[in-house]
Amino acid sequence: MAGLPTVNSGSFGWMIHWWWYWFLVLFAFWIGYGIFSNMWIAAGATWLQNGKRWVDLYRLTEVNIKAAGTNHMLRLKDGVGREVSVKLDAVQRNQDLWDLVYNGILHAVVTGEANPPNGARTILKLPSR
Repeated sequence: MAGLPTVNSGSFGWMIHWWWYWFLVLFAFWIGYGIFSNMWIAAGATWLQNGKRWVDLYRLTEVNIKAAGTNHMLRLKDGVGREVSVKLDAVQRNQDLWDLVYNGILHAVVTGEANPPNGARTILKLPSR
């Protein structure tokens, strides 16, 4: 970090205002923390949470898969109107997490509470209508 100002100015004169560079570093850290701090996924026996959003897995009314670039996004909505979107591979990477989520999705489909489109049924290997 100190190399760039030294090379640009040709001396160590920039060190007179050294505190300015610490301000920039702290500001960059603060911005990065704000962007990435809410990116986590958790699940319990009946719920899935992504950041501050969560859904009741056994009251799902909508299950869908959307393409987002090279990723598949799993979109879930429960009977109260809460919605969660997560990267499908991020959930499937953790087998225990995926088991909880898949059981909730399967329950919603089998009981008829959710009726995913055929594309989502194929990707998630859900029973057909």
